[in-house]
Amino acid sequence: MLCIPAQPTDEEISSCTDEEKKVVHVESVTVVDDSSPNLLNIFWVSWYQHLDRLLNQISLLKRMADVLMKRKPKFKICTFIRSHERRASLIHLTIDVQKIEFQEELATLRKGNQVSRNNRLAKLYPFVDPDDGILRVGGRLHARAHSLSQETLYPAILTKKSDLSYLLAYKVHRDTLHGGLHLCVAELRRSHWTISARKLCRELIRKCVRCFRFNSKPLHALMGDLPKKRITPSKPFTHTALDHAGPIAHQTTGGTQKVYLAL
Repeated sequence: MLCIPAQPTDEEISSCTDEEKKVVHVESVTVVDDSSPNLLNIFWVSWYQHLDRLLNQISLLKRMADVLMKRKPKFKICTFIRSHERRASLIHLTIDVQKIEFQEELATLRKGNQVSRNNRLAKLYPFVDPDDGILRVGGRLHARAHSLSQETLYPAILTKKSDLSYLLAYKVHRDTLHGGLHLCVAELRRSHWTISARKLCRELIRKCVRCFRFNSKPLHALMGDLPKKRITPSKPFTHTALDHAGPIAHQTTGGTQKVYLAL
């Protein structure tokens, strides 16, 4: 059962609007296993261009570790990577990234305290998920818990400078068929709340070669100066000129011919 995160204090509630305010005080103790090695010391995340390839290799490493730890009898390298293995690998990788990016915040929350007001995560009311140990956003959608998934209700928090955030944003951009800024940000926040997500997606779309090709505007050459005879008032037919257009395809009995118009 997911614990409800700590809500704003009475002083913060008094400065809010007249919306319905509910204060729930919950004390929880989360036990996190720090004995497992950090995946960032094993995999160079910035070297990968696709998130699925990274998760597949992490899943294979987990399979080999299970065999060495005698949790599984045999290592099957030919078996396809399943979705639950990728999900478990993403959770493990997210936790390792958060251990580096939010070290002080995690230490404060595991003591049962809330982060200070001056902290960069203060407006998100973060909490540590007791089920998987991920630092998540304390949202206000508890009433939709029966219809929305846990990762949508409480997205995992990541920073913009993290390589994992870039891989997630790039995957969302590809899955949405090179969607625009608003679509990519909305899809990304369904599972991960990246700080400065709009700036991250804007930079990614700007660097995308395919999006640059289709969003680029054609260049128009500057028109030359008009001749003096065309802009000087004179009597009719004092100056004449010839203009032509074409070629135009003209259907004849013998086939198609090129036709030019002379004016």
